[in-house]
This record gives sequence, C-alpha cells and structure tokens, in this order.
Amino acid sequence: MKRKPIIGIVGKVNPNFIKDLWEKNAVDDENRYYIVKNGGIAISLLPSQATLKFNDNDIKDDTVLTQEELDDLYKQIDLCDGFLLQGGMYSCNYEIEIAKRVLELNKPLLGICAGFNNILRALGTDVLLDENKTHDFFDKDYISVTAAALSGPEVGTDGIYTFEVRGREAYITSVDKSKASGRITVPETLCGLPVAQIESEVFKDCTEITSVTIKGPVYMIGYAAFEGCTSLVSVSLPKETFSLGTNCFKDCSSLTTINIGAMFSDISSGCFMNCVSLETVKWPYYFNTIGDYAFSGCTNLRSIGPLYCLDSIGEFAFENCKKLNKVTYSAYATSYSPTTFMGCDAISLYFPPENKNLCIENGIVYNSSKTKIFYYPQ
Repeated sequence: MKRKPIIGIVGKVNPNFIKDLWEKNAVDDENRYYIVKNGGIAISLLPSQATLKFNDNDIKDDTVLTQEELDDLYKQIDLCDGFLLQGGMYSCNYEIEIAKRVLELNKPLLGICAGFNNILRALGTDVLLDENKTHDFFDKDYISVTAAALSGPEVGTDGIYTFEVRGREAYITSVDKSKASGRITVPETLCGLPVAQIESEVFKDCTEITSVTIKGPVYMIGYAAFEGCTSLVSVSLPKETFSLGTNCFKDCSSLTTINIGAMFSDISSGCFMNCVSLETVKWPYYFNTIGDYAFSGCTNLRSIGPLYCLDSIGEFAFENCKKLNKVTYSAYATSYSPTTFMGCDAISLYFPPENKNLCIENGIVYNSSKTKIFYYPQ
C-alpha cells in the first residue's frame, strides 16, 4: 500500500501588542481540510520557542538564525514530502529559512499570498506588491457561492440529523436528542451529501448514548460535540478525522476506548478532561501538540501514545492522571511545565538523548546546561 504524502503547513505567528510578544497561530483548519480531503496527511511546522523569540521583530530583524535554530527547523522539514507557506499580515525569518531549505532539497512548495512573497524572499528576488488590490474582488466562479452565503445556508434533515449544506457537503448542526440513545452511527452521507463536519455541541449531554461510530469522511468534530455524554463507552473515528474541538469529550465519564487516526496532529484543550474511565490512548507518531487540560482528571489513564515528535504539551495536560506511569518525553520540546503532570503520583519521566534542550536527574528537570530548573519534585 502506497504511503500518503505528508504535507507540512508552515505555522504563522501573530503579534500581541498588549503583551509585546509573538504568539503562535494554530494551523489554518481550511488548509488542513483540503490536504486531507485530497488524500494527504497535514502536519504543522512550528519554530521552537527560542527561535520564535529570536525573531520578535519579524522580517525586519536582519539577524541570522543560529545553526542550532536552523537544525531545529530542518528536522521538521525532513518529515515532509511537500510544503505550504500560508498567507497573513506578518512574516518571520523562520518561514523564509524553511523556504530556502525546501528549495535546496527540490521538494514541492506552495505559497499563498504572503507565503508566495516569502518564497520570493528565499530566492533573493523582489517581493510582489498587490497594487491592484485584487483581494477586493471575487472570482466570477464564486459569485453564486457568495450570494448563497449571504442569503443563508441550505438546511436539510435526514433521520435524527439536521445539517447545513456548504460547498456540496453536509455539516451536522443538531441531532434529535429524544431519539439519540444506545449505539449511534453517523452515516457517510446525508441526503446523498458527504458528511464533512460535526458542529459544536451537537451531542452535548446526550446521556443515553453508549457508543458512536462515525463512518466518515468527517474531517472535524467541533467544540464540546460530545461533552457530558456520561454513558458513552466507545468511539470509532474514521481515518480522515484530523481535528477534535476544545472540550470535545469532556466529562464522558464512561468512555474507555477511542481510536485516533493517522491524520491527527494535535489534541485540543480539555478534549478528554474528566474521562475517568479512560485507560489507554494511542495517537500517530507524527503528533504535534497536546492542549491545556487535555487529559486532566483522567484518573484511570495508564498509557498514552508517543510524545516523541511533540512540539508542546499544555499546562495541566495530564493533571491528576494518577495511574499514568512511564512516559518518554518529546525529543523536540524546548521547555517543560511543572503543571503538565501535576498530581501524577506514579509518573516516571524519561528524556531521550535526542532532546538537546532538556534533561532529568533525580526527578529534577533542567535545561541541557543545568542552568535552569523547570521542575523540582515536592
């Protein structure tokens, strides 16, 4: 079986003028959606915190990245078959350095808007200015789509599901909760339209559901979609699903098993918070981010998927996971939060030798030179 192509989406940053710092942006879901829809695997490429801080004056900062910072970016590039540079109001030096490296390796590279200009910068040529303001005009092929959007989406009903039609796909917006019980199946199509997404809070507090099978291709599941489904024991997701919204399965106290497919790159904040029956979670090797409180309160969680490629693990991500034991940390993480495993009484952390940023000794987590302590056991 031929491997699916892995497409790296170069993450953008936004300035926070109030706090005078740069913040990482999540990868644009629409870009990921179309990559997955067309048979690829989308992962986000983000700089280390050190590199991001290093470029706090964006492309106007003419300081050159260090070799260590470049190596950090090159490791991510080696994972991918093709690359997408996103558009946006701001650009940073690491985006240009990624473009330079990809061009050297002669790998496929696509730039959108400002991303295209960053390719030009990588080539050392002049940047194009949009003096004609082409962004102010609609392509003629999208006039009818725009008119439909202004008049409101088409709404349909099929079985217990109500959905909106967007671009010839069905987006489930609600369910008849009086009929949502026992084993639930989300079909592959509704009224002949492929189901693309389950919107926010669709199944929230459906306390009589015991299992959910999503036939696919559902690419995204929204905020709190299954929150409070206290009888839900198992969930089967299609391989195409790559995004679970914040608090998606929060307080599903009976949930014991869930499969996370190869398309996934992150777990949102609070996604499995207080799933007290959850024992094991596995996810793909090329996994990027675990959000704040993602598994907080999962008191029976014993084992988790590989953290090797993770860029960041959020605050209180595994808080009070009291049965979680041996964990091998990410080889690429540059910092460690003392709250990540707070209350994990049985935890035993291991930092792989590939991680040149962190080390552990006698339970104390240091930076590589042992000049800074990230965690000191009580």
